[in-house]
Amino acid sequence: MVNRVWHHHFCTGIVATPGDFGIMGSRPTHPELLDWLTDDFVRNGWSLKRLHRLIMTSSTYRQISSNREQARVADPSNQLLWRFPPQRLEVEAVRDSALAVAGLLNTAVGGRSVFPPLPAGMPKPVGGWDLARDVSEHNRRSVYIFVRRNDPYPMLSAIDFPDSHDSCSRRNRTTTAPQALTLLNGKLTAEWARHFAGRVLDQAAGDPARLVEAAYSLAYSRLPDPWEKDTAQTFLARQADIIAAQAAAGSAAPVPDVAAAAGDAPSRARAAALVGLGALALSHLLGDSGVLPRASGAAADKQPLASKRPHHPPKAKSVTWLFMEGGPSHIDLFDPKPALEKLAGERTPESFKLPVTSATGSHRMPLVPSQRKWKQHGGRLESRRFRPADEYRVDPGGRPSLGAWTTYGLGAANQNLPAFVVLTDDKVVRGGPTNWSSEFLPATYQGTHLQKDGPPILDLLPPGHVSDRQQRSRLDLLQALNRHHSGQWPSEDELDARMESYELAYRMQGAAPEIVDLAKESEATRKLYGMDDKVTAKFGGNCLLARRLVENGVRFGEVYCGSGSGWDAHSQLEENHSKWCAVSDKPVAGSLADLKSRGLLESTLVVWGGEFGRTPFTDTNSTGLNPEKYGRDHNPWGFTMWMAGGGVKGGQAIGTTDEIGFRAVDKPYHVHDIHATVLHLLGLNHLNLTFLHNGRPERATVNSGTLIAEALA
Repeated sequence: MVNRVWHHHFCTGIVATPGDFGIMGSRPTHPELLDWLTDDFVRNGWSLKRLHRLIMTSSTYRQISSNREQARVADPSNQLLWRFPPQRLEVEAVRDSALAVAGLLNTAVGGRSVFPPLPAGMPKPVGGWDLARDVSEHNRRSVYIFVRRNDPYPMLSAIDFPDSHDSCSRRNRTTTAPQALTLLNGKLTAEWARHFAGRVLDQAAGDPARLVEAAYSLAYSRLPDPWEKDTAQTFLARQADIIAAQAAAGSAAPVPDVAAAAGDAPSRARAAALVGLGALALSHLLGDSGVLPRASGAAADKQPLASKRPHHPPKAKSVTWLFMEGGPSHIDLFDPKPALEKLAGERTPESFKLPVTSATGSHRMPLVPSQRKWKQHGGRLESRRFRPADEYRVDPGGRPSLGAWTTYGLGAANQNLPAFVVLTDDKVVRGGPTNWSSEFLPATYQGTHLQKDGPPILDLLPPGHVSDRQQRSRLDLLQALNRHHSGQWPSEDELDARMESYELAYRMQGAAPEIVDLAKESEATRKLYGMDDKVTAKFGGNCLLARRLVENGVRFGEVYCGSGSGWDAHSQLEENHSKWCAVSDKPVAGSLADLKSRGLLESTLVVWGGEFGRTPFTDTNSTGLNPEKYGRDHNPWGFTMWMAGGGVKGGQAIGTTDEIGFRAVDKPYHVHDIHATVLHLLGLNHLNLTFLHNGRPERATVNSGTLIAEALA
């Protein structure tokens, strides 16, 4: 409790992993302080009010957040808290702050939940979306927005709203191009900017200098410094010239509800230009508050996503990782065991060391033979399969995901698209963005999650009244403001990532619309992926989109099947796996066939697997059920994955499990070995792919990892 309260105030706990105090968690930075606060908390009657007051009145909490170069060199990650950590507001505060600055925030207290407008093209969630007729209701504080577990409000989910399926000890912090698109092109953002511009005009119509001062006063509660004032006035003049020229040519018109406040054409152009300043003021306001941290001027020079030279010639240019969430049963899909037929129904012997888990407890469970015909799934696939001895989790557990390591090592092949893309199906992935996070790697390298409903990328195109010249001019001003303020944040890599996300968002507007438009594919191709069948349409569409992304230079694609642990068959395994095999078989086969026909399979590594396999004995949830309805528990001690294309040797099985399929006994490869092999095929030596974190050179395979040589073609 004490650590979580500290985390609430300082954005990081004394133990940086508030949900894990075990050996896999972080060590405390100030163990004596944590002990003292805990003792004080207990001795004073477990009073949370007193604990909050104690922390907030401390000199540590009252520090400024400015940089001190000598301290930064000694402690670049600020573990000793020599300054107050720059805070990033939660998404609810992002929205409420923007509404307040625009003069639209409805501060009414109490009442029923509200349903703000959905983005253009976004289908209504199952159960409907009861849009209020009273427009002011749309602008109530974010705490009143209705939360539907599987369909969170798009703006909230884009900026790290927590997954409501699981308890959350800390919120994820991601920095992606879709977030920038939401704030650049979103219908609500444009509306807020127009209202903000109207407030500025009401206070200082006519004089550009007074307009800038009024804008800063409303947005930041301060006046601009001389450089800011001069830069903003130059921007207003440039935008007014662009808008006037477009209006004269008949190619565009000023925004009517703001331009109406001015009489002549130049005044109307300046008023409309003020909307551009309003949009940037909202974004930069959030940056000043820590919501959207400003990037340093070095961001453009560092080019963290520039294509990088591999360590050795690669066999694969990209990876498509097909993740079957929930743990498919290797025994029932790939690894049939005749011994289970003979032992069916027998209890595991007393001597058998059954792992004690929340599902199995200490029960001696009956062994169960396969209920499925092995060739129903993957039997003819020309690919390799192996059985790691330990559990694979797509959730990296406080470490960077493999996609983030890949992007860090190789950069982006196409500067107009994200290098690491994530596609999910109908439900929310367990763990959410932690599964594709960059953790201690710079935030630039995290995955970009495309929408599971409606358009894959929301707000991809700017509002109709904003031309490319106008938007480029706005981004140039934003970058100039970022550079001006970068001196106080020299060690914040997230700031570089934020600026890069805006630049990538701008470039995506030109490149991405055609790529994500699956309607451009032929009917034969769509059928190949199963898009003509409602059972396979969603996953098939994601597989097809993954191929189009790979075709256009995306390095790493993570495609989920069964989001929300769909394959997790603790009971009724036959029914469960029949469903998910029907969902996945045709799209996976179609994807491999399509990649091969286009000559892409040789350069694309395809990986199929889940977190773990399943036990040869039943799960306690199956107790009392007919044998046909038995399920299986989690089994991280032996399971199957397969790989195809991209430099792997097809048509072989590597390693074996024991006679009942419980443990890997021959060539028991670990997840680190899988990662080492994937990186090798991409041209990266896992021993040389390191990142200095807390004084230690960390690598993707931690302290282990061996290349699986027999898997290589």
